[in-house]
This record gives sequence, C-alpha cells and structure tokens, in this order.
Amino acid sequence: MSAIIEELVAELRLANNPVVIMPVGVPGSGKTTLMTQLANEMTLQRISPDKIRRELTGSMADQSANRAVWQVAEQRAKDSLSSNKSVIIDATHADAKQRIAAIQKYRSFGAQTVYAIVLDVPLAVSLERNRQRKRRVPESAIRRMYKNLKHQRVSTEEGFDRVIQVSL
Repeated sequence: MSAIIEELVAELRLANNPVVIMPVGVPGSGKTTLMTQLANEMTLQRISPDKIRRELTGSMADQSANRAVWQVAEQRAKDSLSSNKSVIIDATHADAKQRIAAIQKYRSFGAQTVYAIVLDVPLAVSLERNRQRKRRVPESAIRRMYKNLKHQRVSTEEGFDRVIQVSL
C-alpha cells in the first residue's frame, strides 16, 4: 500500500461515519486510480458517474444523459449513506457551486463527514496522461477545469469537514 493511501486510510478511520469522499481534480490527475485503491483498501463503495454513463448510454464519453447519470449516482449515494455506509463519489468536482450543492445533498442523505481530496497535478502531467488513455477527454475541457480549480480553490468554507491536498 502506498504512503498516500496509508495516510488517507488512517485519517478516514477516525472520521464520523458515514463519510463522503469527493476527489477534486482534472481528468488525468489520478483521481480514479487513487480512489479505486482507497475503495479497495477500506471496502468503500466507489460511485463513478463515468461507469453509470456507460451503463445508461453504452459509452463513458456520451454526455447526453448527464442529468440521468447524476440522478442514479445520487440515488446510490443516498442508499449507501442511509445504510450508514461511506462512499466515494469519483468525479472531477471542478466547480465550486456544484461542490457546495453536492455537499448539502450528501449531508441531507446522512453523511456525517465530507472530505475533499484535491489532486494537485501540473496541467502538463494531466494532459500527457490523457493522451495515453483509450478514452480521451478533449484538451480544451481539461484546460477549462484546470483554470476553474485554480480560480476556485477548494476549502472548508464550501462545507467540507476536511480538505486534503495530494500531489501525485
């Protein structure tokens, strides 16, 4: 287990359950890799809008059903949280207003603690990782999200109980 995962596991074991973990970062920053490792280590449900998108449309890249995708993701989160089970919502969370609304929603579902795990990776690294993927996100979208994250710093003022910065 990597040192980053060990630190996260140690901290999360002390949190009031149920917990929501919201990774924050652009495509190619390592969110899904890190969140998959964390979910496996702690036996957490990882809710992935990309996977739900594939379930509903046949393609993780198809953005036409986003409203339905998020309705399914939120219902899965609600079901887990109401059963006192912690979850990871594996998405970019690049927009501050959407993060604030999501935190409020997860708390209404029963979340006791909400963490942001911010993946602070240079833009050039994320763009290169994206180029190496089978399913590439348009570079313009990554640049837009990166700019949003630089201008809308993630903070506890949004409603997070704790913000953890991770450099990969």
